Amino acid sequence: MQLLKILGQRSSEEVIFTTTGKENSRKPKHGTKFRGSNYRGVSANGKSWQVFIVIGGKKSYAGTEATQEKAAALYDKLAIAFHGMKAKTNFSYTKFEVCE
Repeated sequence: MQLLKILGQRSSEEVIFTTTGKENSRKPKHGTKFRGSNYRGVSANGKSWQVFIVIGGKKSYAGTEATQEKAAALYDKLAIAFHGMKAKTNFSYTKFEVCE
């Protein structure tokens, strides 16, 4: 309810959620192979990517996706639903995209 009230005060093209920049800039240390994901809440699981989100201080499994990008989008959707305006997302969103 509070999310919709806040969204109503913004133009439809204004970006509401933005990335922090930190989660998309992960690089391996010298001499090591990077095997993780470049996205928040996403980790490799064989040939698929699994999604985890922290809710109430507990890490919860949310499912698997075929690509990192799809898994990151699923994480974003869950983060916005559970954490509202304070959600840290992987991608930037407009009011129109959040309301869909």
